[in-house]
Amino acid sequence: MSYPFLLALCPPFAMQWLCGEMTLGEKDAVAVVHMVFLMSMSATASLALLTSSDDTFLMLQAGSAVANCMASYQFHNIYYEVKHLAHLLQLERHNRRRELGRDRPVGELVRTFCLNMVHHAATVFAATLCLSRPEYTRLFVYYGGVTEWSTVFLIVLEVGDRWRREAQREATDRETVWRTVVMLGFLVTFLTFRVAGWMFVLVKNWHLVQNDAGLQISVGPLTLLQLYWAKKIVAKARRHLRRGR
Repeated sequence: MSYPFLLALCPPFAMQWLCGEMTLGEKDAVAVVHMVFLMSMSATASLALLTSSDDTFLMLQAGSAVANCMASYQFHNIYYEVKHLAHLLQLERHNRRRELGRDRPVGELVRTFCLNMVHHAATVFAATLCLSRPEYTRLFVYYGGVTEWSTVFLIVLEVGDRWRREAQREATDRETVWRTVVMLGFLVTFLTFRVAGWMFVLVKNWHLVQNDAGLQISVGPLTLLQLYWAKKIVAKARRHLRRGR
């Protein structure tokens, strides 16, 4: 791992510290970091794919930028999620379940954490492959950049729900409408970019994947996770629609 690559891991931590100095709480500071990095990666990747061919200077620069941003973003995710899980387990150990904020069993939280760690590790590995193998640039620009549009909607959903929980109040009619719009945006972008588009890009680049163990180690688990999450998201959307009838 190169020295510039290691330096690229610093910005999200520095940004979170800066947000803390501006009196933002830790969770809000993390949300700001996530939104800045997600929007930067998604916009850069989308622009590159729309305007450049595989071997152009812009595509290679976009791939390098997205890979470095993704690596630093995922290391920040790993740090924050490990810290968050440790806090939740400490609350559980002292029988302070009300402070968990959600009625989720600890076993489910640990299972979600493990799946997230697999995702983060596989994505970081894919980013290092992109930085060392220019022929994988276009593949990673899509997988590491364009697909993150869905996560933008997810962050907005999570922040809105957390603010209402912390305020201990129900959503207003207007907030309910906006939440539904954002939820639909998440559903559409996830199924479009992380399922349909993901599989299309995978099939189109299968000649690269089948001949490289590194790609198989990274893209394989990531593909299975997209399908697993898609199944859960569609099931949740169906339950939501049935409750609305």
